[in-house]
Amino acid sequence: MKIIHIMSIAACLGVLQSCNIINPEESVPAYISIDKLTLQADYTTQGSSSSAFSDAWLYVDNQSIGGFEMPTIVPVIADEGNHLINIAAGVKASGFENIRSLLALFTFYDTTVYLKPGVVSYFSPVLKYKDAAKFDYIEDFDDGGIEFIKYNNSSDTTFYATNANPFEGDYSAIAWLDNTRKSMAVVSKDAYVIDKNRLNIIEVNYKCSTSFNIGVSKIYLAAQASLYLFLHYTLLRCGKKSISIYRQ
Repeated sequence: MKIIHIMSIAACLGVLQSCNIINPEESVPAYISIDKLTLQADYTTQGSSSSAFSDAWLYVDNQSIGGFEMPTIVPVIADEGNHLINIAAGVKASGFENIRSLLALFTFYDTTVYLKPGVVSYFSPVLKYKDAAKFDYIEDFDDGGIEFIKYNNSSDTTFYATNANPFEGDYSAIAWLDNTRKSMAVVSKDAYVIDKNRLNIIEVNYKCSTSFNIGVSKIYLAAQASLYLFLHYTLLRCGKKSISIYRQ
């Protein structure tokens, strides 16, 4: 009986050892927590610091980990020690939920962090526009004036500047639609030459209770948000060399 028991135990140990060889112990990841990304802009030359960064694109030691909707906690398999961390801003391109893009207009957040398996490292990076970013048009309405005019006389109302509950600064632009004023179509007074070989974006802060179109492609918008409208691919399709920024 004793011999049978010993043989049984030995057999069981052999099975367990075989299982450990087939399924080795898994590595414990370190964790990177990214709550939000914040923009720091020069108001005079770059406009508002408001942003609509939806995603964080994470790199560890120059290796892409992926893009993640914020807030997020990302597991990373890495040896304990110092590691280079790069974080870039991602947005919903032209407001579409299913089109996410790393936005190349902004700097990366770069830092070196000591990562340890099982430990969470926390980040809330502040980003800036790249030096190469050019701003052809900035309108904050703070001078009380409007740089838009009616589009082909197809509008029965237009923008006007108001200091009632402005988004930032002293003024915002507002337009009302009702049973009498049923449509609005305005266009910028000036036209802008667009380089089709560069990334071209209109950034808009808005609040609305109805849908509207903006730029050179039709976008249906939600009630209140910020938006990055990507003009690059639309311009490649329509082949325009210059456009007027319009709202309709």
